[in-house]
Amino acid sequence: MRLGASPYIIMALALLLLISPLVIKSSFDLAGKEPYLIDRLSSQFLAQGIEQTDSLSFSGRPYIYPFGTVVIASLIKKLTSHNTALIYLPIILGVLSSLLFYSLIRLLSNTRTALISSLIFIISPSFIYTFAYLKEFTLPFFLILLASYLLLTKKLTPIAYALLAITPFFGIEHAIISLLILFVFFNKEQKPATLISYLLIIILLLVTYFPLLMSNGFPAIADFEEHNPAFKIFSDFGSRFGISLFIIFLAVFGLKELWKEKYTHIKVYISLLIILVLLVIKPSFIIYATLLLAPLAALGIHYLLNIHWESKIIKELTIFILILGLIFSTASYLNSYKTSQPSKAIISSLSFLEQNTPEDSVILSHYSYGIWINSLALRKNIMDEQFLYAPKLNKRYADAQEIFSSRNLEKTKALLSMYAVTHIYITPEMKQGLTWDAEEEGLLFVLKFSKEDFTQIYNKNGIEIWQVKR
Repeated sequence: MRLGASPYIIMALALLLLISPLVIKSSFDLAGKEPYLIDRLSSQFLAQGIEQTDSLSFSGRPYIYPFGTVVIASLIKKLTSHNTALIYLPIILGVLSSLLFYSLIRLLSNTRTALISSLIFIISPSFIYTFAYLKEFTLPFFLILLASYLLLTKKLTPIAYALLAITPFFGIEHAIISLLILFVFFNKEQKPATLISYLLIIILLLVTYFPLLMSNGFPAIADFEEHNPAFKIFSDFGSRFGISLFIIFLAVFGLKELWKEKYTHIKVYISLLIILVLLVIKPSFIIYATLLLAPLAALGIHYLLNIHWESKIIKELTIFILILGLIFSTASYLNSYKTSQPSKAIISSLSFLEQNTPEDSVILSHYSYGIWINSLALRKNIMDEQFLYAPKLNKRYADAQEIFSSRNLEKTKALLSMYAVTHIYITPEMKQGLTWDAEEEGLLFVLKFSKEDFTQIYNKNGIEIWQVKR
């Protein structure tokens, strides 16, 4: 491979990987939940501007979404089209991010290391997840990467500092990473600009999030969620945005290679430690961790190639297995888009819900369907996966579980009435272990034998919608 063609190879591969989900799904329907949520919020912003409350999520809750992505998506939708903002824009930003990452590593190292690092970076599930469709992390990640490149090249540094300064509008996580970037690229020549940027980021964080903290206190922690970070961090364990264990394995050897220069790279060690701690708190930080782990994995390959091996065959076989593991992890992740949700059946049923129910309807379902209910059907849900500052989070979950599991009609009706539920949305997955394990378990029994209280208004592809009679 000619190293001079490296940037073009990286960009071409990034483009191929990022359009793969569209090809695998054989559809331009969005995958996942974040794109639909951003779509709804950006459309709402175009119509009404930023509001203080979200009336659909949890049937009403404080508006807690970072509005940077929402505002930019809404402007792009206004100027172009729905697909440009939600599908084409992230792919373009992903390709540009791959080039920026390659250029950064090339400036810090050599062409060969930049090429290997970039290949590892773009085949990581976290990269594909971030740029396959528009997500919360798509825009701020690109802006931070661009700012890092400008700081390193010392070109247009005022723009770089400005890009980092606005990251609080995209979320606390990105502001923290921006502070870390300023720490890594700090130099005495730019000391005033760095300090001003630090100050601006902190001020904007306080202005944006302190009023929310003062009015609502600290957010509750979801007691019912899986808190083992391994299942959310590693793609090999089923994480939807994780990283391969093979990258971690190679990165360990990379650290060993880096340690030959002892404390020369102290900022790298500190940054990696901080990001790993943040990763345990919020696994979606993984895309930022990949920025460090990919170059370390490249150094790990270099280390394995250069240490003494008793057998050349074992050496080549070991490296081959590790590289094959990286490729398999990526292929397995891409293959998951074949069955990615929402399916056409779910989209069709939620379209029915929007067209055949009053606008103030409240829909009960498993909380994993909540975002689609408020974004596709534009109806209120009882719960969704946006837990931050959700009203009575753990009580709502407990009450929903009580509704799902109880065969007591009066108790069920009382709980449904407490949350003003008008309709119940049931999918095949809910009947197959997500909510129930048997055909006439809990609420399924109540619905089947209480025709005077519930009416089935939809039944297609295993999806049922029941109306609660008043």
